Amino acid sequence: MRRKRRAQSILEYTLILSAIIAGIIFAAKTMVRPAVEQSFTDATDSMNTMTSKFNTQVGGGAVTP
Repeated sequence: MRRKRRAQSILEYTLILSAIIAGIIFAAKTMVRPAVEQSFTDATDSMNTMTSKFNTQVGGGAVTP
């Protein structure tokens, strides 16, 4: 009887841990991922803007050998 109770406790802890992990994964997909994607978009836009300004001011172009 005691062994059955112990197995039940282990199963309950496993289910709780699984629910917590599922919640973390869900939160990461819904909240963290869009923020990271926005950061990359902002960085890309900033690099494109600065490259355009540099090319306009310095006259960048293709390098000929």
